[in-house]
Formats: sequence, C-alpha cells, structure tokens
Amino acid sequence: MGQLEQPIDLQKLSQRELLILVYTKVEALEKTSVQQTEKQIGTDIQLAVIKTKMQIWAAAIGFATGLLGSIIILVIAKVIEK
Repeated sequence: MGQLEQPIDLQKLSQRELLILVYTKVEALEKTSVQQTEKQIGTDIQLAVIKTKMQIWAAAIGFATGLLGSIIILVIAKVIEK
C-alpha cells in the first residue's frame, strides 16, 4: 500500500497497469465499505440497547410516579375525611 500512496503519473502507465491500479483501489474501497458497515451495525445495536434501557427506565419512573401520586391522593383524601 505504501507504493499506492506515492504520486503516480497515470499518463505513463499501460492499460494493464491502469487496470491493476483501479482493481487495487476498488478492493481497498470494498474493505473500507465492509469495515464501515460492521461499525454501523455495532452502532445500531448499541443504539437499540440504549433505547430499550431508556424505555424501561421511563416505564419504571412512570409507574413509580403514578403509584406515588395515587398514594398522595389517598393520604390527602383520608386527611380531608377526618
């Protein structure tokens, strides 16, 4: 890969050399694409886990808030009855 990073005068290359160069570049791009796809899948999984945890916490907090509100209303109602 070190050779590909050097400036290349494309005018001096034969058709065969150009095809090899293009093929090498395409292979490198395919590798990069596969790596990026794998990273994206990993990120998508992490995001799904975070969303699930957030939904669980939201449900737990909503339940606790509703329960606490009901208890407070019950206590207030009993205080008012007395």
